[in-house]
Amino acid sequence: MKIPQAGQEIYIPSALYLGHGADDVQGGKTTITEVIRNDRLPHDHLNSLFVTVKAIGKQTQYNYRSLLEKQDELKAEFGDQQAMPDPDMRPEFNTGW
Repeated sequence: MKIPQAGQEIYIPSALYLGHGADDVQGGKTTITEVIRNDRLPHDHLNSLFVTVKAIGKQTQYNYRSLLEKQDELKAEFGDQQAMPDPDMRPEFNTGW
């Protein structure tokens, strides 16, 4: 597996959160802004590599290997659609649980 680089495009899935809807995300294409390596794990471990993306910011880290496995599926689903925050600010979806 090739190590990702900041500036590389990648697809992310949509995410809807019951307890913190302010963090909801509309999936699509975005740009990797940071690569986070966990050097305490073997380089081929599932959780050894995470990325942050431009559309969402640093508050969410994505498991790179998991995203990599889904790229064809996500590209078919989202095409050229750009990923973006899609916050749901209703109080009942921001209880913080």
